[in-house]
Amino acid sequence: MAWTKRWQKRMRALMRRDDVERELDEELAFHLEMETQKNVRAGMSPAEARRRAVLEFGGVEKHKEEVRDARWLGGFNGLSLDARLGARMLVKHPGLTLVGGLGMAVAIAIAAVFDASIGAANSPIPIEGGQRIVALEVWDAETNNQDGRFLYDFGRWREEVRTVENLGAFRTFTRNLIVDGGSTEPVRVAEMSASGFGIMGVPPMLGRPLVEGDEAEGAPLVAVLGYEMWQSRFAGDPRVVGREIRLGKAVHTVVGVMPRGFEFPLNQRIWVPLRLSPGGYAPRTGPAIEAFGRLAPGVSLEEAQAEVTTIGNRIATAFPETHRHMRPRVSVYGPHLMDDFEGWEIPMMRVVITLLLLVIAINVSVLVFARTATRAGEITVRSALGASRRRIVTQFFAEGLVLSAVSAAVGLAIAALVLRQLHAIMDRLLAPMGGLPFWLEFHLSARAVLFAVAMAALAAVIVGIVPALRATGTRLESALRAIGGSTGMALGRTWSVLIVAQVAFTVAIIPATVFYAVDFGRYGMVDPGLPAGEYLTASLVMDREPRGQDVVDPEAIRRAFDARYAARVADLGRRLEGEPGVIGATTAMSLPGDEPTVRFEVEGVDSPETGRGFLVNYNRVDTRYFGTFGLGALSGRIFEAGDLGPAATAVVVNRAFVRDVLGGREGLGRRVRIAEGYREGGVMQVPGGLEAERWYEIVGIVGNLPERTMEPGEPLAQVYRPLDPAAAYPLNLVIRTRGAATEFAPRLTELAIAVDPALQGRDVQSLATVIRQFQGGMRMGALGLGLVTGSVLLLSAAGIYALMSFTVTQRRREIGLRAALGAHPRRILAAIFSRAARQLGIGAAVGLALAIALNFASQGETTGGHARVVLPAVAAIILVVGLLATWGPARRGLRIQPMEALKA
Repeated sequence: MAWTKRWQKRMRALMRRDDVERELDEELAFHLEMETQKNVRAGMSPAEARRRAVLEFGGVEKHKEEVRDARWLGGFNGLSLDARLGARMLVKHPGLTLVGGLGMAVAIAIAAVFDASIGAANSPIPIEGGQRIVALEVWDAETNNQDGRFLYDFGRWREEVRTVENLGAFRTFTRNLIVDGGSTEPVRVAEMSASGFGIMGVPPMLGRPLVEGDEAEGAPLVAVLGYEMWQSRFAGDPRVVGREIRLGKAVHTVVGVMPRGFEFPLNQRIWVPLRLSPGGYAPRTGPAIEAFGRLAPGVSLEEAQAEVTTIGNRIATAFPETHRHMRPRVSVYGPHLMDDFEGWEIPMMRVVITLLLLVIAINVSVLVFARTATRAGEITVRSALGASRRRIVTQFFAEGLVLSAVSAAVGLAIAALVLRQLHAIMDRLLAPMGGLPFWLEFHLSARAVLFAVAMAALAAVIVGIVPALRATGTRLESALRAIGGSTGMALGRTWSVLIVAQVAFTVAIIPATVFYAVDFGRYGMVDPGLPAGEYLTASLVMDREPRGQDVVDPEAIRRAFDARYAARVADLGRRLEGEPGVIGATTAMSLPGDEPTVRFEVEGVDSPETGRGFLVNYNRVDTRYFGTFGLGALSGRIFEAGDLGPAATAVVVNRAFVRDVLGGREGLGRRVRIAEGYREGGVMQVPGGLEAERWYEIVGIVGNLPERTMEPGEPLAQVYRPLDPAAAYPLNLVIRTRGAATEFAPRLTELAIAVDPALQGRDVQSLATVIRQFQGGMRMGALGLGLVTGSVLLLSAAGIYALMSFTVTQRRREIGLRAALGAHPRRILAAIFSRAARQLGIGAAVGLALAIALNFASQGETTGGHARVVLPAVAAIILVVGLLATWGPARRGLRIQPMEALKA
């Protein structure tokens, strides 16, 4: 068949290129010889016949190129050669390679990290059919928040839903795991329906999983261990089944051990049966749960959603007062880390990142363009020798591809390192909930690599093809006609437009990136002003007693729990005071540097322009707080026991409050009150310890704690209220130790268990670790912004230099003629600089206008409120950089000899 023969020829041309080229040479030589013999027979001498034959035949190389171009995949024959040439060009132009390559590498790294993060956050459970495991939720359409109190709905789903199988639920909590003969520590426990084991289809490696009978009221308390727990706490004892363990105060019998890797539903290592009876709860009451299931065979996600929606509508009709805004939702089971984003935000972020790469690629293409202009002679000669325009463009594309491929490799290496750090940071942030879900891992996925490759290909097109098309356009014909004279490319207004655009973009974007990079870096390195390594911190929580469904006075139960909790905390405090390694211990609602911000009104002091009061930090602390941190009263007094009464109105402020809010005026005796609380669930809340409209009197002034704020935009001014342990839950415990604080952590656990097995110290770590983790994110942000800023600045400076250099080269003949006519070098320099200054000035003006617009739109956020200083400074710096970039080419222009210029 004809098409099979064509394919055979094409593949032969691709795979056996040397043989095909030899045959092409022989064929062309044959035609040339035939024409020569024809001329000889016409009476010409052999030499003349050969010359005429060559003239009539045309360029041999041109015919070869035409034949190669006519072949399908013919361009691949020269691709390896072009790639080698591209690699040599990278070495020959190290400045362009480093500047352009680094810029594209940073952009590709950002794109890869973003894509890998999105992919990880949306990844389903990695088992066969993982896409069919679904989560069933209820969302409040009015507040756009998930509502976990849907036990009633869950009961209806179990009775009526047919599109979802293995329907189950779970909730997680932390309990002290107490094992005879072993250490005691808080562990995350999943109280889960037995169907959770069936949905994964993983059999236990020892004993049995949970079964429905375990969920019955009055059934023996049982537990299933995860592989990691079995190994770490029971040394892999094969006789662990049947052994008793204590979770808080409750004794459970181990009935099974799950194999390695089974941590469903999130990251659990120990499971107990869920014993909540949905039928006993009214709509939107009971504890919060999460539900899961598997789509029935042949059922789509949309069909399941439709069925659950129908049931939800019936519930809303029956209970409009509780379910008017409730919307059931069925989605693929996952961590839903992106739920806080609107549907358009992720695609928009992807577009912004792509635009970032485009901007950098365009900058690199300007550099390549300028370099390409210096190769105009080479392009002209190659074209004269028969190279087609497509062949030349392919060569430039290959060179751009080599550069972008190297950049992609570097960018992916950077992305891999960043993702590793990101995984560690996310795991630490989610440590209170047991860490990241067991299947979620931030790593360089195949999808992210493909995305980076696609971005690199796009960059190669911009960097290689765009300059090549411009360089080989219609002006090439003029250059060909002028061969022997000037072979330069005249670009007219293109240079002016490129220089103006380059400067404008740099002036517009640099202020914001520099401001945030410096801000993040400054806060990431700030010294908190206290020996943080000597302070041990923990969140004190206590197990709540399980409530029956016949509870008649939940408020009484809450008050009893609060009183019991306060008594346990007080007992723990007394025990800590008796420890020889403890200097002091205190409790507070928030750790230093992590206080919430609220707005206060100060009597006799005008509020800021917003009219919403002064934004300050707010904390509630016990009477030992200031002493534990070594703070005494600078003026007035600190808290006393009498300040806890209901009629007491004492508050203490710090030195920054007097400076920033009172303007240095006397603070003692002044009164403050809450001006604006914080929003939670769409409702304005008044912080604990305060009452709306009530005035509180400043009784003391203390030093700043921490000495400097650690987050951009956060105030340092602070208002303290005394803390009643019986009216706050949970509390943060801070212990000042003699020596390294972390060494006291095991002893703290022992003391808490001794007070009450239900009392837990969670997130036990030194204050230095807390601050270091917080500042680590700031430093990473500063590094990322610094790389982007540095890349843009380098690319801009290099681009301006390249454009100015080529402009001077273009005016080489003019400069030579003016020098020959006796023009003073100063006048020539003035002419060069005046043109450059005009282009740079226009670019700076346009950039300033854009920067001012951005600053206005962000309400001053992009310059930190210092636009009048920052923007002119940045414009001046860019102008100086541009003029310095012009200086070198201008000096070279002055060294042009008139005769040399006239010959050119």
